[in-house]
Amino acid sequence: ISSYPIMGVSIDMNFAGPGAKVTTADGAILPGGPAQKAGIKPGDVIIEFAGKSINTADELIVAIRAKNIGDRVEVKFKRGSSTRTATVTLSAGKN
Repeated sequence: ISSYPIMGVSIDMNFAGPGAKVTTADGAILPGGPAQKAGIKPGDVIIEFAGKSINTADELIVAIRAKNIGDRVEVKFKRGSSTRTATVTLSAGKN
């Protein structure tokens, strides 16, 4: 079993962008996970991760996987018309 860093969100792979949209489906946010602790909510659109602009869901996944478990990362996201910033501490996911 290998561990890899996760943010604890499900991303809407059909969202056209720019950005990576947290799905609004049930279970979009892992309870007690990094994103929930940082205040990220279903429907938020992540536009920047660790200073790197995010245009697609795939870019966000690659950016997360390039980090380490326990890394604290600044995430910029849009909620409606406002842009917010949160610090997320990545946790371990298993496959």
